[in-house]
Amino acid sequence: PVLNAALIQTSRGLGILKKSDQKAVGIIVRLPNPADRRALLVALTVRGAALIEDMIDRHIAAQRAMLSTLSGEEQEIIITLLSRVATTN
Repeated sequence: PVLNAALIQTSRGLGILKKSDQKAVGIIVRLPNPADRRALLVALTVRGAALIEDMIDRHIAAQRAMLSTLSGEEQEIIITLLSRVATTN
């Protein structure tokens, strides 16, 4: 489950979803879980997926802008070092 993958307790996750409902109108949808009648699944709507896609595009553009001040060799070094840190933590 996403909440578990994000290290959020299920009860806390429900509170977060309830608080975010007003902000998430049209972005997420709750669906019945066919495997467990007591549970709900949360999914992105088409609008929500487009929003995430836009956020990812902006994030990548910001990263490219930051790295553009470095030479190609420096970019390779920092990417290698950051990849190592990300995979060891």
